[in-house]
Amino acid sequence: MKIGAGWTYEKPLTGPDVVRDYARLCGVELPWWLVDFLVEHNAGRPPEREFETEDGRACVFKCLFSYDPHGYDTVYAAHDALVDAGVSPALYPIGCDPFGNIVCFDTDEHRYAFVDHETGDVDGIICSSNPELFPCHADEGRDGGEERKR
Repeated sequence: MKIGAGWTYEKPLTGPDVVRDYARLCGVELPWWLVDFLVEHNAGRPPEREFETEDGRACVFKCLFSYDPHGYDTVYAAHDALVDAGVSPALYPIGCDPFGNIVCFDTDEHRYAFVDHETGDVDGIICSSNPELFPCHADEGRDGGEERKR
C-alpha cells in the first residue's frame, strides 16, 4: 500500500508553506518529508489507526492536527497546551488520540513521542509499528537531511 493512501477528512491548506512557517515560529525545523506529509493530510484521519509505544502499549490515533485556525483539533491549541505544560520545545505536535493525548515529532531525536495531555509527561516513545501513520525517511540524517526542492 502506498504511504498516505486511504486517509479521510483531509482539509486543503491555504498554501504549502503553512506547516513549515508555523514550525519555524515555534522554533523548530521539521524534515521536508514530514512537512510534505502534514500538508498532504492536514486534519486527516488514517485508514489504520493502531500504533504501539516502545514498551508495547497499544494506542489508537484519532487525527492529524489541522492548520486551519478555525478548525477543530488545531496544531495551534495543541502547541499552546504543550507550552503551558512545560513540555520540551523540541516536541512538535502532529496529532492526537481519541482521549486528547498528543502525538509529537521530537525534532531533537527525530522520533515520535506520545504526550499525556493532562500531565505533559512523555508517556511513551512510538515505535515504527505503523509506517502508514508515522512516516520516516531512511536517508535522513540527524540534521533532517537535505531539504527537498519545491
